[in-house]
Amino acid sequence: MNVSDEEPEVPVWFQGTQKWITGLTRRTTCDDVIYAVLCDFCSKHVGVSEYLIWERWRGVERPLRGRTKVLKLWAAWDKMTSNVQLVIRRVESVVDSSSEVSTRRVKRRKSRRRRREEEEEEEEGITTEFKENRMTYLAKVVAEREGLIQKQEHRVQMIDEDIAQHEDRIHHLRMRRKGSNYLQEAYLRTGEESGSTASSNDDYQITEYSKQLEAYLELSAKVLAVQDQLEKAQQRAAELSELIAQEAGKEDLEEELKKADDLHEKQGKELSVLDESIKECDETLSKQERFFADLTEEPDCDDIPLAKDEPKTLRTVEDFEPYRTYMTYYRRKEDDGVIKGQQDDSNSDTGLSSLHSDEGSPVLETLV
Repeated sequence: MNVSDEEPEVPVWFQGTQKWITGLTRRTTCDDVIYAVLCDFCSKHVGVSEYLIWERWRGVERPLRGRTKVLKLWAAWDKMTSNVQLVIRRVESVVDSSSEVSTRRVKRRKSRRRRREEEEEEEEGITTEFKENRMTYLAKVVAEREGLIQKQEHRVQMIDEDIAQHEDRIHHLRMRRKGSNYLQEAYLRTGEESGSTASSNDDYQITEYSKQLEAYLELSAKVLAVQDQLEKAQQRAAELSELIAQEAGKEDLEEELKKADDLHEKQGKELSVLDESIKECDETLSKQERFFADLTEEPDCDDIPLAKDEPKTLRTVEDFEPYRTYMTYYRRKEDDGVIKGQQDDSNSDTGLSSLHSDEGSPVLETLV
């Protein structure tokens, strides 16, 4: 069976004979193949609907629809086409043998997949072995080629040495025959012979050289002008960069001055607040000093009897009970409500009212 890419051929069985179908295209269907085969075998006109193409693979068959593409089906089998047959049968004979086919199909349905899997495994094993053998073969070929390359390199080196020795021999022979300056004489002879022909070309070469020299001078002048312009542009760029740096420095200084002004304002506000607080503290301190002076001057302690040996510097709060009413009255009149005197006030930090507490009678250290 010869199947080429240019003219694909598909074998079809009809009435026990094999027929090779050619001229197939991608659009060729099973109905087209049946029509062509019937026209070739039968002289009478027979309907295509009375026949079907069956696909047989190792005893397993299945019917194909009339619109099935033949080339697509055949290409799907790929390497298994040798085990596939396309058979044309009449529909009546197919109906008679359908019962037998159905029983066979039930029996062989499971074995079909197993066989395909086994064949695929065998093909995979063959391909792996082939790849391994191929790799070993290629490795051997590469080693052989490397050996050949080394031999060729050695041979080339030997040939180069032989050529150098041969040239040295020829040079020594010419020096013996023609002298040591035979190369210069040969060049001078060739120069004299070509002198007559070169004189006519000297003028042309001079003119060409002068033109090239003028063009070179023009280009050099242009290059110098461009260089001057470039230097001026560089100077201008340097000046601009300096100006930009100065402006940036000015901006930085302005920002720093703004920050300094803000800090100065904040510090001024803080100082004013501190001054006010200091004034308030001074006022409170002066008031407390006056109140303390009044407390030390007002009470007359000469009428209070004292023991002979008892020191006059230590007195308790109970000794001042007779004078407490007078002191509270005196506080209400002083300072217009700045220091509020209450008999039951135990939280005040100034005067003798702080001496009265629930914890007991602490000792007051003062001079009377």
